[in-house]
Amino acid sequence: MSVESAPDPSLSELDEGEREAVTLALEIRADALLIDEDQGREKAQALGVPVLGTLRVLYDASTLNLCELEDAFHKLRETNFRASEHLYRHFLDLRKNR
Repeated sequence: MSVESAPDPSLSELDEGEREAVTLALEIRADALLIDEDQGREKAQALGVPVLGTLRVLYDASTLNLCELEDAFHKLRETNFRASEHLYRHFLDLRKNR
């Protein structure tokens, strides 16, 4: 699927991929946009696009028994993906208290 319209001028600070992702999410009225970069998330939310991050997707998958959250986070930490320890702990605590 490709973007049909020009990106909103407020997205000019984002890189091309983020601009197109937000623009496409707006065009198709997506239920949510998977995006982890803080600035991209803020811009998307300001335009009314609901956002989800990678850690949330993994958390949701673990609640459906599709993965073990601790294992998924361990594997994610072995990549170039970066998130704060606080955020990892937040989702681990949520899962533990569920």
